[in-house]
Amino acid sequence: MFDSRQMEYIIAIDDCHSLSKAADKLYLSQSALSQQLVKLKESGLPPLFQYKNGQMNTTIAGKLYLNGARTIMNLKDEFMRSISDDAFTEK
Repeated sequence: MFDSRQMEYIIAIDDCHSLSKAADKLYLSQSALSQQLVKLKESGLPPLFQYKNGQMNTTIAGKLYLNGARTIMNLKDEFMRSISDDAFTEK
C-alpha cells in the first residue's frame, strides 16, 4: 500500500490538481497515471480524489493519505541526504 512511486504520483496530482498536468510533470501518460489510481482503489483504499469543476480535489481520505505520503517522502529524502553526507565516508 505504501509504494514510494505511487506516493509521488498522488502528491503530483494534488500539487497540479489535474491528472494530465501531473502526468506531464511525471513524464507519464495520463492513462498510466489513471491506472495507478485504479490500483490504489483495488487495494482497498477509498477514493483519494474527486473530479469537480475541472479539477482533481482531494477527499478526506486523500488528505490523510497525502499527509502520510509527504511525511514518508520527506523522511526518505532526509535519510538519503544523511547517508550521502561526507562525514560518514571512510577515508
